[in-house]
Amino acid sequence: MTQKVDTAQRQQTTANLAGVVILAGGQSRRMGFPKAQLSLPSHERLLDYHVRHASQLGVPIIIADNERGFTVAETLLEQLTVNAIPLLHTEDYRPATIEGSTETAGALAAIAGAMQALVDLEESSYLMVVSCDSLITAPELWQALSPYCDLHGIETEDETNDTIANNSVVCLTDDAYPYPLLALYRLELTANLCAYLDSGQRRVIEFIKPIAQPVLLPNEWLQLTNLNTPDDFKIACARLWPASI
Repeated sequence: MTQKVDTAQRQQTTANLAGVVILAGGQSRRMGFPKAQLSLPSHERLLDYHVRHASQLGVPIIIADNERGFTVAETLLEQLTVNAIPLLHTEDYRPATIEGSTETAGALAAIAGAMQALVDLEESSYLMVVSCDSLITAPELWQALSPYCDLHGIETEDETNDTIANNSVVCLTDDAYPYPLLALYRLELTANLCAYLDSGQRRVIEFIKPIAQPVLLPNEWLQLTNLNTPDDFKIACARLWPASI
């Protein structure tokens, strides 16, 4: 029998977490196959892997697949229903500059669309972003990033002249680059992010740079992210499932 998630415990451990969005709409050109549909040694697809782990946090799960229609395994859907965890498919935010065209606005548009789906929640809470180019799970990411959520950041002013805290994005980073698609985004950024996209901007790093709190990526995670080629994926799987080599 599937055990239900304890609601009181869920609210205590994820008090600042509004939901998890799983980014699954990338083109996967170098992989040669949709990353969300990759088969893991655990005999599940990568998308199901991320949904299953995200469900442990007990918050709404959003799939942003750029309208590619990816589905979740029936047994997993049943577990989500038993635990009363909403699963949503959202459309990417459509900036006015590309309205009516087939052009997409990238990962930020997926994040903005997910934020808009959570508009009724406290703006001080965060949306977790998990990308399908990684095997780092939502609970692991929450454990690494959540200690930085309730720091009082120094307020800064962005291009829209709105004042926001400089820890409104909490993201992993290595010695050289941030990982903005393994991060927490405060919901108060929704209007700023939409305005940024409406202005024709798409660059994720440029958007988060003045408002991001970096958190050093653990060394053991280095081979579990930026999975862009079949070799990358094979190496990452071997790290988690050594018997699959």
